[in-house]
Amino acid sequence: TFFRLGQIMGDTSSPGQVQTGQKFSSDFVDGIEIAGKPDLHDGPLPLHTELLQRDSREVQKAKQHHKCWKCHNPFPSQVGYINKPRRCNYTLKLFCHNCHTNKKAPIPSLMLANWDFTPRHVSDVAFTFLNKIKDHHVLRLSQIHNPAPLLQVIIQLRTHIFDLGQIVTQCNMEHNKMERFLFEDCDLITPNDLLALSGTSPQQYIDKLMELKKTLKKHIMDDCLDCGGRAEFVCPKCTERLYVFNGGVVVCSRCRQQRHKACFRNCPNCPEVSPRSPLTSSPRPPGSPGLAPATT
Repeated sequence: TFFRLGQIMGDTSSPGQVQTGQKFSSDFVDGIEIAGKPDLHDGPLPLHTELLQRDSREVQKAKQHHKCWKCHNPFPSQVGYINKPRRCNYTLKLFCHNCHTNKKAPIPSLMLANWDFTPRHVSDVAFTFLNKIKDHHVLRLSQIHNPAPLLQVIIQLRTHIFDLGQIVTQCNMEHNKMERFLFEDCDLITPNDLLALSGTSPQQYIDKLMELKKTLKKHIMDDCLDCGGRAEFVCPKCTERLYVFNGGVVVCSRCRQQRHKACFRNCPNCPEVSPRSPLTSSPRPPGSPGLAPATT
């Protein structure tokens, strides 16, 4: 998976363009030597969120034409333990000792695939890249394999905040950078936040989300007539005034009419359609139509 990270890495040659990587020939000569263009560094690093194929050191050296992936200098012809090319655990490429000084960083693909946050040896260029993206929302919660119950809580909170955000984004209420982002996409998360959730004290991130949710609800219900008006509706059957994010509210999946769950038998506008649950267990894609109310 590749994200639009050109601006993060300072690449202005093609803003907004998705990096697709470069393909190399897989033809073997004499069992190992690979024909075609060498597999060497060219352009900004892509973001890898899927596990990469790990070739043997000899095959990888052949793919790189026995050159360092970053500086393109040839590896020593006589290789021993001291001058052995070093493998980067992010790119899985081989580097000389000048371009790989044994720095360590957690690997995003291992975070998502194995919930593995162990810092591993990476090349200097990969270390710089991973350090630059650590506070950017570039990882997706939906890509985590076998998410723990804690993550289900996070996904639910993020979905609630996304729904509330659809109301307050039309208001002049000031929001910090994190809040504005959570209103745009409830699936993305930063590597640092994911790292915090894996530690012994994930409660700090949960408390941050809970406080934001509380602030948004107070703004809508108590502080802003405009936002309150957008969030409030009258149940067409019992005429009670409700907020769309309160519990016990269902929405017709076709006409989007909202009412009490107890008052909803079949929608009078769409009798053949069953009510939609007010809360989904997984994040919806950004920009999805309509507002899905969330339970408190």
